[in-house]
Amino acid sequence: MMPALQTPRDPIIPSDQDSLLAREAINRLSPHIGKCLRVRPPDGGEFELPAVAVHLLERVLTHMASGRAVSFESTPRELEVHEAARVLGVSCSYLNTQIDSGNLAGTMAGGKRRIRLEDVIAFRESIDARRHEDLDLLSNQAQDLGMGY
Repeated sequence: MMPALQTPRDPIIPSDQDSLLAREAINRLSPHIGKCLRVRPPDGGEFELPAVAVHLLERVLTHMASGRAVSFESTPRELEVHEAARVLGVSCSYLNTQIDSGNLAGTMAGGKRRIRLEDVIAFRESIDARRHEDLDLLSNQAQDLGMGY
């Protein structure tokens, strides 16, 4: 029997049996990651899970198989600056500067700046790519200087 949850964000703690079943389910599910999956419940009928839902299910099962508690949080498609800053792990003032300089698209709605989630993710990926390039450059320089890296 599952314990009653206080809020939709409360973590669900898997039992040992749940973790075992999750490990077995991952083995059966893994060949289908990235694909739609046709499901046939015991009460009959059939439906299709979208590929993204199969991917999310694999994530949930992986955490459950490890005995970790799982919770969900949805994210709106448009974020206010403070929400986008939290996703990126940066300050609001930094993010506003990036919008002002044109490095990140933002719009005004109801007196507040809004940023599309897709733009936030693309911005994070560009930051990560630049960070990797910088690390490669530093690593090459260390090699050239014989620093043993």
